[in-house]
Amino acid sequence: MHKELLRAFFLNARGMLNQGGEVHVSHREDYPYSTWGLENLAAKSGFNLEEKVRFKKWDYPGYQNVRGGDINCDKPFPLNSHCFTYKFRVDEKYDDQPQRNDHDDADLMAFRHWVMQRLQNSDTHGLQEFAKNKFSPSRR
Repeated sequence: MHKELLRAFFLNARGMLNQGGEVHVSHREDYPYSTWGLENLAAKSGFNLEEKVRFKKWDYPGYQNVRGGDINCDKPFPLNSHCFTYKFRVDEKYDDQPQRNDHDDADLMAFRHWVMQRLQNSDTHGLQEFAKNKFSPSRR
């Protein structure tokens, strides 16, 4: 499920960025996350890896890591030496927007729903409205 959310994120982000635009994704590199093919997911939506740096929580004020599923849902996990921030840039050779199909639209809706669930019960100071606007079907 999370791998599909990442795929939908890259696809949606690519539709919002111009040439040279960037997205940053923090991701663990140990198993099973190492099998997700993060760089490949990004490349399929027209992104190149520009830089990979060790994740530093203090670079993201207010960041709180939580698990996304299973019985330990919403509980923190250790941020260890396997955590990195991947910085992807829109591929200058990638001229067209990624082609979307019905499966992609369903993925984007699932991603929007997941974001909204995460934002509903926290003090987000307008992030919920931001997500509604950015991920609404009419914005695509």
